[in-house]
Amino acid sequence: MREKGIKNHNKFILLNLNDYRVAKLRYPVTQASLNEMLIKLGNEADITAPKEMQWSMYSLRHTVATRLGKIQPG
Repeated sequence: MREKGIKNHNKFILLNLNDYRVAKLRYPVTQASLNEMLIKLGNEADITAPKEMQWSMYSLRHTVATRLGKIQPG
């Protein structure tokens, strides 16, 4: 982000870094752009999922929450 001159004033951890101009203007991140980035990163990391599973930030969020809940309920 420093290389592109983008300041993270609100300390957000999820930014739309596909389009630096949009991120710099602080426009909201879309669900579609997050899903596209998740799929791209998964492919780059050579992570595969069963075909019946849908890759999305929603499914990732809930999978993480479910697994954390099983480790430490409450």
